Amino acid sequence: VPLTEEQKLPSLSSLYKNYAELAQMCYDTFEKSEFLNRSNLAPKPKKSVEAAFTDSSSQEVVRFHSPLNIKGETAAAIVTINEKIESCRLHAGKYHEGLEARLNGRPVEEVANHLLKYDGYQGIVWSALFYRALEQGNEIEIPDKAQAIRIIFFELARVLEHLEYLAGVAYEAQAMTFYLKTLRWASRIESLQRQYSGNMYNLGILTYGGIHRDPPSNWISTCLKELSSIASEVNIHADKISKSSFWRQFDEVGKISATQLIEWGIQGPDLRASGINFDLRKRKPFYLYEELEFATPVGLNGNLYDRFLLRFKEIDQSIGIVTQILDNLPTSELVAREVSHFSQFNSLSDEQEQINYRASINERPNYNNESYYCCMEAASGAIEIFFSVIDGKVQDLKLGSDHLSKVMCLEEVAKGCAYENLGLLLKSMYINQKALEK
Repeated sequence: VPLTEEQKLPSLSSLYKNYAELAQMCYDTFEKSEFLNRSNLAPKPKKSVEAAFTDSSSQEVVRFHSPLNIKGETAAAIVTINEKIESCRLHAGKYHEGLEARLNGRPVEEVANHLLKYDGYQGIVWSALFYRALEQGNEIEIPDKAQAIRIIFFELARVLEHLEYLAGVAYEAQAMTFYLKTLRWASRIESLQRQYSGNMYNLGILTYGGIHRDPPSNWISTCLKELSSIASEVNIHADKISKSSFWRQFDEVGKISATQLIEWGIQGPDLRASGINFDLRKRKPFYLYEELEFATPVGLNGNLYDRFLLRFKEIDQSIGIVTQILDNLPTSELVAREVSHFSQFNSLSDEQEQINYRASINERPNYNNESYYCCMEAASGAIEIFFSVIDGKVQDLKLGSDHLSKVMCLEEVAKGCAYENLGLLLKSMYINQKALEK
């Protein structure tokens, strides 16, 4: 319904006497704006109103965009004073898909396969954690060979996630040569995974009680050769970066104390980069980790430079773990004897064996109707899972990680950070927006 002349809303200029000055100031600020993100692909953000005009209404929304944002684009509302961040609030809700709710009531095997596609490279770790919780609750001890293969994929996933971290920081810092190098390393490791599984999601490897298949022929020798080459190249670049003045300039960027990280419950590489030697693979070892030799790299200052170099060291240690296992791969069975599996039938000459073989494929295992919980060390910190199983279907699924803690911590440490370094700080915290909004 059109308004009458008497009902027309008053103009902004009639309500606010400084309207003209404010409009001109916003226009001038927009014209003089600088580019926060160091890539040239994102739109130029508008700077916030400074000094006396700084209040909640002057927040700007900055979107951190890069071709690496497979984990979700991040938006932050910030207030700056004299090029320093006074307040920072990260936005959330864009990627909320209700994964936990959608998987409730689904069969166990279906949930395990869905988790393979969750959280990027860590999907196989989440799926294995889900199976490990079931195996512990039902008192199933998986064979040594299955434990070894699972650890191989845990460590390959760790290497890939660390390479993704290095690529993200390098892209933000405009170190394009190194950025492209990390993508090549990641592509070579992804190729090794696909040679084993035949697909990009690692489907068909994990199963309740063990693993589905042996490594393909020549896979072990190919894997050892590729990993040796990648480790050599990574160590060369790590040595160069440790002596580079370009990377040394980030000594004071994103410094986070161990106390702050502990208060926010953040673990993993971020905590170790701040000087705390804490790794659940050593503190609470599982599978064959107790028998493997590997070091836990520790930083000192907890800044971006330390977190960056620490990933290099952890990549080297993870490749060393995989090499140890491949050199001494156990020869036991693939699946625990308590679980019926098609790999347990070598010959099908007997009619009963054929019946049992078909049953092992078609029938689902019996799981205790109870609640399950398990936690373990992943690439970016501790992860945990809780769920209940009722008549073979999953209920009350909860996936726990420290991404929300990282968001809250980042909002705290961003205060006082230089405006131009906010993108680097965000990349160095490695927040998975899609995993956060599960």
